[in-house]
Amino acid sequence: MVTDKKLMKLILIRHGETIENQTNICQGQNHGQLSQMGIKQAIYLNEELSKLKIDICFSSDLKRAMDTSKIISISNGFQIIPDSRLRERNLGQLQGKEFPENWDSLAPLSGAETVVSMISRIENFLNEIKIKYSNNTILIVSHGITITILISVCTGMNLSLIQSNQLPGNCSISILKNDRTKNFRLLKYNITNHLNNMPME
Repeated sequence: MVTDKKLMKLILIRHGETIENQTNICQGQNHGQLSQMGIKQAIYLNEELSKLKIDICFSSDLKRAMDTSKIISISNGFQIIPDSRLRERNLGQLQGKEFPENWDSLAPLSGAETVVSMISRIENFLNEIKIKYSNNTILIVSHGITITILISVCTGMNLSLIQSNQLPGNCSISILKNDRTKNFRLLKYNITNHLNNMPME
């Protein structure tokens, strides 16, 4: 009798809330600083992830993601590998400034990374881990736009459709599992139940 080979699973985490999130400042590829709420979110997420067997963690090398990764690894002990390909989109002239009410007024955004460029770096990352970690459960700590593009690349889902369904919240969980084809299935998206009992102060 032939047993099924373990399939790759990707657990996607958005970093904890930052001071910049609180003040409506665009971060893009600026590092950002976790707020006290963001630290609490990561602590509660650490408890939730302790229920799972995670083989390895890849994290955006931006500070807000790395700080989140370090907190959520406390109970799990997995290795954290920083990777610049998991960074948020570079938003050019908007970085460090307050988010505009009307994005359309800024198009095209001066100095911003294109979606095509983002897709290219994320595909490069995925192709690498598919070869090296094809049978593993992998934690990926990244950013809102990056996570939606990663889901789109993995599943073939329309990116606009994913993003219209709200970007992943801070310390939310989304899960992809290999379906024995070139694509993955999206099992969960933007799950935040583990934060429900967290004190708000």
